[in-house]
Amino acid sequence: MALDLADHAAGSRPPLPLGLSLEALTDLAEAAEAAAASTPPGHPDHGSWSDSEARLHYWERLTGGQVCGAMLNATMVRDREGRVAGGLVVTRLPPAGWWTGGAWIAEVFVVPALQGKGLGRLLVTHAVELARLAGEQRIGLTVTKGNPAERLYRRLGFSRIRTLYVLEAPGVDSP
Repeated sequence: MALDLADHAAGSRPPLPLGLSLEALTDLAEAAEAAAASTPPGHPDHGSWSDSEARLHYWERLTGGQVCGAMLNATMVRDREGRVAGGLVVTRLPPAGWWTGGAWIAEVFVVPALQGKGLGRLLVTHAVELARLAGEQRIGLTVTKGNPAERLYRRLGFSRIRTLYVLEAPGVDSP
């Protein structure tokens, strides 16, 4: 999905719910575990990673610019007890046949206890404003069919730019 920033009016980021704090992502292991917890059984993205080591390796590669291009921003939200409640990684995805290049929401997640309370909207709106401030013309993201977050992305003005079908071979891990 993509959002053309030239056609999208700048908006203000919704206020952070009481007791939450927005800060730079510093603990990749903690973020990886919280991201995994955000897709419980029944969620279309549940079980994307075989174990915590694979999740951490992915987050290290992602924030190191090896997955979706150079990182523009990595943000996390902490709750009152200091636990990660949500997170966001925005990169600059290089051009591809289907993408002209530019800002990309590589990861965005909210733990189940806080889903439906506006935190996802806050994180995506934050990503849009980061992209605008970086001079980007558009911002994109990938969403799995059946992910309830797609409704939020559509409400914020994102539209589908392509559909991708993947056949996964049982027992074969991705690099």
